[in-house]
Amino acid sequence: MAEAVIQADKLPIKCPICLDTYTQPRTLPCLHTFCTTCLQAHISNVHLMSHYSLSFPCPVCRNETRPPMSFRREETFAELFPMNHLVVSLIDDAVMKNLDDVTFCTQHPDCRVSMFCRDHKEVCCPTCVAKAHRKCDDVTEIESILEEFDLDKEQESIIQHISDLENLATDHEAKCAITASKLEMEIDKVKRKLQNEKEKLLDHIEDLEEKACADVDEKSKSLKETIAREKEFAMKGKETCSSALLDPEHPILSVKS
Repeated sequence: MAEAVIQADKLPIKCPICLDTYTQPRTLPCLHTFCTTCLQAHISNVHLMSHYSLSFPCPVCRNETRPPMSFRREETFAELFPMNHLVVSLIDDAVMKNLDDVTFCTQHPDCRVSMFCRDHKEVCCPTCVAKAHRKCDDVTEIESILEEFDLDKEQESIIQHISDLENLATDHEAKCAITASKLEMEIDKVKRKLQNEKEKLLDHIEDLEEKACADVDEKSKSLKETIAREKEFAMKGKETCSSALLDPEHPILSVKS
């Protein structure tokens, strides 16, 4: 990351990844902020290690986060998160407070500082611009920055950003509540279905039990009737034999000629 000359030790304007002044600060839903390039490097590294999973943990709190529009190219995921205008305003304010203390360039003592490079977050002289900042995208005269700097507008932007984050959090909370409600409905639906299946199964078991008992009763009755007939036949044979033994002239003892 570019080295900043801003004396901001007491301001929350340093990225927790590169430990330097923020460059294009982006805020995650968990409200932690990182440089765009630092966040993108973290996302790319996590995706590479996790076989390109869409979600990634916040480098600070480890809260799982997904890009707002995951169909975009992975190398632009960091740019999908909102810019932290509060941090941008703090950086600009710190720059404005330090501009009065900077008169001559530290690299070129004979040149007065008159330019500000937003890409590197540092003030510079025309010689610095020609040598070190000729490829930078945003190098502006300090006087122009002072004329354009509107505190009320920045405050309004900060308030709007906070409001957007609050709305985002509210929407996320509402989505969580809806998801939880749908989950409870699905759980109740599954439980009712299981209860119905259980009742059907118990009814079927009762039907099978009644049928089995009826079959057993019917077969038992038939067997009992058969046994009773055989028993009666045996008793009559026994009586006939006893009578024949007592009566020598019993017909059963007569011998046909």
